[in-house]
Amino acid sequence: MAASYDSLTQSYYPVNVGNGTNLFQAKRAPLSGGSVVPSSFIAGLVSTYTFTLQVADPILPGGFIIINIPSEVSFPDPQQAQCFNTSANFPSVPKCSFNATSIIMRFGFQALQRFTPEQGPLLFQVSGIQNPRSLRTSGSFQVFTYDSKGYMIDFKLDQLGVQMQQAQKLQLLEVVPSSQVVATTSAYLLTLTPTVPILAGDVISVTFPNDYITPLPYTLTTCHGVDVLAANLSCKSTGPNSLSLTVAFARVTSSAETLSFSIMSVVNPPSTTPTSLFATQIFDQ
Repeated sequence: MAASYDSLTQSYYPVNVGNGTNLFQAKRAPLSGGSVVPSSFIAGLVSTYTFTLQVADPILPGGFIIINIPSEVSFPDPQQAQCFNTSANFPSVPKCSFNATSIIMRFGFQALQRFTPEQGPLLFQVSGIQNPRSLRTSGSFQVFTYDSKGYMIDFKLDQLGVQMQQAQKLQLLEVVPSSQVVATTSAYLLTLTPTVPILAGDVISVTFPNDYITPLPYTLTTCHGVDVLAANLSCKSTGPNSLSLTVAFARVTSSAETLSFSIMSVVNPPSTTPTSLFATQIFDQ
């Protein structure tokens, strides 16, 4: 506010009056560090995850943490998930709530004093998280710290993904040719039961034993789904004894539902000697 001076009255009178038009708002800062480690590295299993978070700025009393989970992991039953083994660095014992996409950790900063980065990392475990269904590295868990009024303090948006090391085995694999006569061209019916969810666009790879000496590229015509799979499936030979087909569904399916499909025009082995084993794998899209 500016003012003018009246020499007769020896007083100042306002000339302009106003308030500031810009309030200061500090910028949020990235977390100093963090890690997420599952108790099992087998794809599709329900595991316990250990979180380690190193904050960059103090968290005042009443603050809380929200962790958004990547789309590749899930809570099969959020009501059964739990937070436990929280480190002594928490000023008070936190409580967690869960929904399909987030972990909300409250009451961990209820003590009178603020929590500072110098007090060390925050460690805790969360049970009931289902691992990614494939060996592809997941997206990152995203971590946010907030003050008691819900204003963000720190965040971390990347470098907190997980990668599985072992795929689950198919529970059932059955191969039935339409003809068992030596060197006859047959339709082969394959039946398998996945142990993880299979999505449209996933690829099933089938490798025939070396006993099949007529190369598939010479004979393969079409692939047909049965029941849950679409009637016409896109398939192609990927080598002399291998092929791949792209999954398409005729209806909604569960993760444990049996999948059956026919491979048309495969030439049987040239003798009655028992063959070696077929190999089947499923790859994500």
